[in-house]
Amino acid sequence: MRERRLARELRQLRTGAQLHAKDVAARLGWSPSKVSRIETARIGIAAFAAAITLGFGVVVLGVPFDLARIDWFLFITSMALGLVGVLALAVILAATIMQTRQDAWSYPEAVAGALFLLVGAVFPMAVLPGPIQAVGLITPLSWWMEGVRQGLFPGVLSAIGGQGSVWTDVTGTAAPSGGVILVALAVTAAVAAALSLAAFRWSETRARSRGLFDLVSGS
Repeated sequence: MRERRLARELRQLRTGAQLHAKDVAARLGWSPSKVSRIETARIGIAAFAAAITLGFGVVVLGVPFDLARIDWFLFITSMALGLVGVLALAVILAATIMQTRQDAWSYPEAVAGALFLLVGAVFPMAVLPGPIQAVGLITPLSWWMEGVRQGLFPGVLSAIGGQGSVWTDVTGTAAPSGGVILVALAVTAAVAAALSLAAFRWSETRARSRGLFDLVSGS
């Protein structure tokens, strides 16, 4: 109920300011569809869709999901560290948007689509060219996905290791262990966080000195 009330108030404020959804999206660096989702209180749809996907996999496809076998430490720690990595990438994207402005609303969806293919979410990284795999291995989202997957489904095939993967060729192991996953995730997330803060400070300083904020907001 509170979400719907907030969504209604935000929509009224936008219309009262005589702004279209695309205008708000352009100023915030969002896509128009994101503004629409917020104004219609549909922000919980993604979690609901994830639950449906998991339920379909267990009931229809026979995915071996057993609450008693979940590695809760690996799962929860991966989620916490993964959040740091996601936020770091979001800050880097915000720093980029401050410099480009035009059509910035499309950047998040484009970046998300590229990362979706890069981090082993769709298929094992071993099918990618070696240099692309290397990029994936230094991306915190790859280790986040691996940690969550191994936490929920212990013993499942690794998206990082396996025949033809850079990981297996370099380490000689079929897949990273839980401890290795957490260490790699912590390191890549920390590096991404440090880079994101530096990038944001530089981008903000440059944008202010060149008046880029004024070009967007008119303030």
